[in-house]
Order: sequence, then C-alpha cells, then structure tokens
Amino acid sequence: MSEASESKIERLQTDRRIPGKAVAEGQSNCASGCYGEGDSSARYGTVTVDLGAIQRNWQSLRRTLNSDTECGAVIKANAYGLGAGPVSRVLYAGGCRSYFVATVDEGITARRHLEASAEIYVLGGFRPGGEIDCVTHRLIPVLFTLEQMHCWRSVSSRNQAPCAIKIDTGMTRLGLDVEMFYHLCGERQLLLECHPTLFMSHLACADDSSHPQNMSQLQCFQRAAKLIRSLIPGIRLSLATSSGICLGTDWHFDLVRPGAAIYGVNPQPGKANIVEHVVQLHLPIIQVRDIRPGASVGYGATYKVARPSRLAVVMGGYADGIHRTLGNRSLSRAGSPWIQLPLISPKFPQSRCPRKGGVVSNCLAISSPWMTWERRGEPLVMKS
Repeated sequence: MSEASESKIERLQTDRRIPGKAVAEGQSNCASGCYGEGDSSARYGTVTVDLGAIQRNWQSLRRTLNSDTECGAVIKANAYGLGAGPVSRVLYAGGCRSYFVATVDEGITARRHLEASAEIYVLGGFRPGGEIDCVTHRLIPVLFTLEQMHCWRSVSSRNQAPCAIKIDTGMTRLGLDVEMFYHLCGERQLLLECHPTLFMSHLACADDSSHPQNMSQLQCFQRAAKLIRSLIPGIRLSLATSSGICLGTDWHFDLVRPGAAIYGVNPQPGKANIVEHVVQLHLPIIQVRDIRPGASVGYGATYKVARPSRLAVVMGGYADGIHRTLGNRSLSRAGSPWIQLPLISPKFPQSRCPRKGGVVSNCLAISSPWMTWERRGEPLVMKS
C-alpha cells in the first residue's frame, strides 16, 4: 500500500467468513469474498475501518497541544483490534513519530511497519530475555521495577540503548512506588546507566474532569519530575493519555499518549464527542418479522412487544464481536458504535435501531419506527 494512498481516506473491509482477512478499498476482492457497499448481492456483514478518520482524530488531538508538546499514539492490542500495520502507517504519514505498544512482540511487529525514525515504547517492559529483543529491534522498554533496571543496565551500558521509567502516582498498576522511586534516585549511577529518555505516569480518573485524584496525581508527578530532572536534565515527561489531554495544558508536559480517542472513543463521557467515529459495522438483514403485542423476543423473553412491530433479524452476534450485554439497547450514530443496515442502504443520520432481545452468537433483532422494510429478492433491503 503506497504512502500516497495512506494519506487519503481509506477503508478496510473484513469478510465475516475469513476472520482477520482484510483488503483495501479498490483492490480486487473476488478471491476473498469481500464486497463493497452498494453490492446488492452482499450476503455477509463487513466491518469498515476509516483510516482517514484515525489520522484526523490524531491530528485533531495534536492541535489542542502547545507547540512544544509532542503527540504520540497508542497502537497496542493490534491498534485496538483495527490493524497495527495500516493504522501505524497512516499515523506516521500524518506526522506521528512516537508509538506505544503493550509487549515486546507487539513492538517487533510495529517496527516492521514503521520507518527507522519512529520511536516505539513497550508499556509492559520486558520479561527475562526480552531486553535483547528490545535492543535488536530498537524498542524502548518502559521500566517499572528495580530488577528490570538492573537487567537493562547490563545491555544498555554497552550501546546506550534508551529506556523509559514509569512511576505509579495513584493508578496502582504498573509503575515504581513513590518510595521506590526516591530510593532509585539515591542510586544515581544505576539511573544514569539505564539511559532513560522519558519519565512517565498514568492518570486513573481523567475521564472525570472533576475528580480530585487528577490534581493529586498531577502534583505527585510534578514533584517526582522535578527530582529526576535534577539528576537527568534532558529527560522528557509524559502523563496524559486520551482523557488526560482534555484536562488542560498542565497535564500535557512533553509528550501525550492518546489511544482510545484516536479510534473514536469519546475521551469526555457525557460531553459531545470531539473525535470522529472510526468503525462502522454493516450487517445484512436475513428475515423481517411482523410481531403482535404481547410476543417476546430472544432468550429469556427479556423483551416484550407492547404494540404491533416490525423486527429485522440481522446476521451478526457475539461470535462477531457484538457483546452479549448489549441486548435491548439502541444503536445510535450520535452515540456509541452504530449499525447501518443493510449494506446496500444509504446512511441514516441520527437514526436509532433498538436491539430487541438478547444478542446470540450469529444474529440479533432490531426495530426502527422511522424506517420501512420491503422484500427485494435476497437479501432483504431496508430503505428510509
């Protein structure tokens, strides 16, 4: 895939019958069975990933920062399941140079997709033996135990391979305890021989801007940052991820690490989403049912029909990633991920398609009072 094609809006279509198989829009898809929107013979669902929206979301977040703050990107878990290869490349084309993955293996994979100028940080550090892989593939491990630091010093002292150091300021997850961090600063030689270039922490409550822990963690991090910069003046600082960016410039420091927001998740729950939706799920209708009042829908009879209704049964369920807990809820383009049905229909802005009954392995039922349904051969077609 050329860099020119990655700089424009792209979409990946994944065939429901071939998990993990993806083709770029415009390529031949006869062999894989993938199909595009507008194909009236479509029989299977597709997931569409808008790479252009991912790039625009990242650039939108970057524009909220001061000019001296870098915007990185979290691409762990295969870029949140959307494909680390195409996602990292389109972000690089948009200007991103710092990437964060969870494991050494993810880092090795990311290195194959990125230019040499990209920095790849491994948030989970490394297991014994993984330090060699980090050096070989030019990965920057995030260290959070003294054992890791002693291990890293043994390889870093030979080639000055950089690392990042993480302190726990209140998340109580990965990170040096504050007391251990101060102990580490007392062993200045160990600190220097690990060649840290980034000092970081992680906010626990940033999605709630009024939570007092945001300020508590900021102040803790500021105190620790002041100390480590007295020992390593040039070290960079990083605290904010997606929601932390929205707290304001005091939380930005030298580098921010957005993840979920890049992929369309609202970083400020309860407020208007400042990022674009990235993923669209298109599911074909396989049956339309006219239901009388009093009828129940789905396992456990969890939904009772109150008035004459028309339901559409669509091909898609928890086997396809639609969580079982989402039964009897609305799918709305204005809110969380939404369903456009079927593939050959146009988009319905602000439309809602409430799911009725539970989500089973390969199908679910939806209804919409604003739309009419008719048979037009196979598959069934929904039109506004």
